[in-house]
Amino acid sequence: MAAGAHAKTPPLATPTGVALFPKDLVAPPQQYGQRVFNIQRWTKFEHGGHFGAMEQPEWLAGEIRAFFSSLHRFKTQ
Repeated sequence: MAAGAHAKTPPLATPTGVALFPKDLVAPPQQYGQRVFNIQRWTKFEHGGHFGAMEQPEWLAGEIRAFFSSLHRFKTQ
């Protein structure tokens, strides 16, 4: 891929949700994510680590539900 090709690529249209745990191995900058993806929800959890889904399953499940609920409300308006 040529240098600078990302700057010419339009953001993905698919609605995207991001859930970050404080001890994740990689935490992408929100500004970068918004340039590349159609970010509809960006959540930073207070607890959890690399295995956040196993450590905080109720929080993550609630976040996933909230993300899809917001998409459903958006689609029906």
